Order: sequence, then structure tokens, then C-alpha cells
Amino acid sequence: MFSGDLEPFSESNNEVFSGFFSSKPSLKKQVKDASALFKAQNRYFATKMLDNNATDAEIKDILSAKDKMLDALGVIEDHNSISGATRELVQLDNVQRLSQAEAQSNKLFVAHLAHSVSE
Repeated sequence: MFSGDLEPFSESNNEVFSGFFSSKPSLKKQVKDASALFKAQNRYFATKMLDNNATDAEIKDILSAKDKMLDALGVIEDHNSISGATRELVQLDNVQRLSQAEAQSNKLFVAHLAHSVSE
């Protein structure tokens, strides 16, 4: 019976994986911040979609941004990605997707806020 810790473990001499809580702290912060942003924006966008004055184009943009953010968060929160157990290029692609989703969502959010303030 094994009673020790499996961390760190390796696939080869030059590739060592470490524990969940000690690896990729900046990635975990980015995911946490993106999740909080998503939740806050989702509340605002939900009220906007219920507004009788919302156009079909606005609703389409909101749903597109929401779906892109959900997809990016879903991929990056995978147990291999969030723990740092993926290859570097895959990890960089996941981070880029999350950043692009955040940028699209923020752009839409700021535009809606600016329009709301001007009314």
C-alpha cells in the first residue's frame, strides 16, 4: 500500500509536474478574475436581454460574448489545464482564448454601460 505523496511526478527527465496549489498561480488568478467578471457581466446582460427595447443584434452580441467566455473558462478550468499538467503551447493557447473572450465581453459591457449612462 502506497502512503506517500505522488507530487511531483514526471513523464521524462525534463518534464516534472508539481502540485495543483503550487503551480501556475498567475493562471489561477486570471481564471478567478475572469470568472468573477463573467458573473458580474452576466447579471447586467440578463437584465439587458429582458429589456423590451433590446434589439435582436444586441441580444445576438450578448449571447455570442457569453458563449465565448463560457467556452474559454470551461477549457481552461479543465483539471489538466488549471493544474499546469498540459504542454506549454496548449496552455498558451488556452490563456489566449480566455484573454480574447475577456476582451470581447469587456468591449460589449463598456459599450452597453456607456449607452446606459448617456440615456
